[in-house]
Amino acid sequence: MFFLLLRFEIPANKINEFDLAFRQIVKWPVYALYTIGEEAHTKTFELTREWESETEMQQELESPDFVNMIGMVRVLGNLLTSRLYNVSGESNILETIH
Repeated sequence: MFFLLLRFEIPANKINEFDLAFRQIVKWPVYALYTIGEEAHTKTFELTREWESETEMQQELESPDFVNMIGMVRVLGNLLTSRLYNVSGESNILETIH
């Protein structure tokens, strides 16, 4: 199983442009991590993806939509974190907490 984590920020004055472009390109959920009031100069977002196989992951990461999304983030904002995780097993972390 593979997981992708992208964290990026978009300047407040480019949020409308970002929102319009993002809705056309991205087909999966993106979450606003935090903003500090309406006076915030940037808004930070987090995107996560999960794939069952390396083939599925490679197909999506090489897709025009993904490439365009990364380009849009770089043009309009700043990519803060990009991490790809390969998880060989799965466990429920909540079951280990007593």
